Amino acid sequence: MFGSTLSAVLITTLGDAAMTSWAWRIPFLLAVPLGYVGFYIRSRLEETPHFTALREEKTVARNPLREALTSRRHLKAIPLTIFLPALNGPGYYLLFVYMPTYLKTSLGEHNFSMVRALMVTACSLVAIVISIPLMARLSDRVGRKPVLAGSAVAMALVSYPMFLLITTGEFGLACLGTAVLAMAFSGHAAVVHTVLAEMFPTSVRYSAYSIGFSVSTIIFGGSAPLVMTELIESTGSNLIPAFASIITAAITLVTVAFLRETKGRPLASH
Repeated sequence: MFGSTLSAVLITTLGDAAMTSWAWRIPFLLAVPLGYVGFYIRSRLEETPHFTALREEKTVARNPLREALTSRRHLKAIPLTIFLPALNGPGYYLLFVYMPTYLKTSLGEHNFSMVRALMVTACSLVAIVISIPLMARLSDRVGRKPVLAGSAVAMALVSYPMFLLITTGEFGLACLGTAVLAMAFSGHAAVVHTVLAEMFPTSVRYSAYSIGFSVSTIIFGGSAPLVMTELIESTGSNLIPAFASIITAAITLVTVAFLRETKGRPLASH
């Protein structure tokens, strides 16, 4: 949200020409100190109580990656970590990363300058910042599966009409459309990483979780902007992102049916 707002301020004050020529480096330079902040925080974090207990028992896996890939139990769970976050691709990468480019290039700069496109994205980010804590709290009350399933259904239902609003080229309607999409997606964003972590025991949790989620990001997330751009150009339809959202929502919804509810269950150690 800060990045979108900062970029909009820089374009407004310095102009498109300066931004294209040299000012695009400013946000990157401002981000450099954040790397040191992150390193400082990470270097002072304590290990989790579960991992500390394993270390005291001297039962920490020497090669958790190999253990995750040679256990039938974990191999059955890893495919779930690939397909459960399918909705994360359109939900995150299209809604927050690709959206400014989509608004400017696909809908035309006469409708959305980069400043207006960035402000539309900022509106959706405000909506999800408010919604995620509410959805997380709800999942602690009713369970992970209902919130994940509800978010997938909501995304499937609202994607097409909301992208219709976005493609009108009206700034206010685009803000409304992206905000509704962000709220629908917030249930998934609030819960999916908790569920993925709760699926594996402490001995292999990070390794097994990262395998599945990384593969999922490659398939459904990181390539999404490139694929969407190509499909929009080849089909001439600006509603391609809506269809991508509906399809991945269906994949996530089907995967939820194979999950075990983890709300209220203690984290496994082995």
